[in-house]
Amino acid sequence: MQVDASALVINKTIRRSDVDAGQGEADLTQTRVEGHQGEHDLLGLQTSLREIKQLDPTRDRIRLHPAAESTTAHVVTLMDAIRSDRFGELFGQVVLAGSQ
Repeated sequence: MQVDASALVINKTIRRSDVDAGQGEADLTQTRVEGHQGEHDLLGLQTSLREIKQLDPTRDRIRLHPAAESTTAHVVTLMDAIRSDRFGELFGQVVLAGSQ
């Protein structure tokens, strides 16, 4: 997941073997969760992550690429939103990566 000033961008790679008989092939899709009035849409983020989690409930890890200008407090807020929502755990292992 990448963070920029106006949106949160979720890149998901789904191996075809996860959903059908295709071997070794993967589909990459991107979802943009647009912010409002300079704030990121954390509820929209959690909704998108919940949809991904339903594809494979055993997956627990996600990579977070914060923008270079992200504050520590904002990164922690995003990590908390990624870990769980009102329905329970989403992605408990948030791997912090360099900005892209």
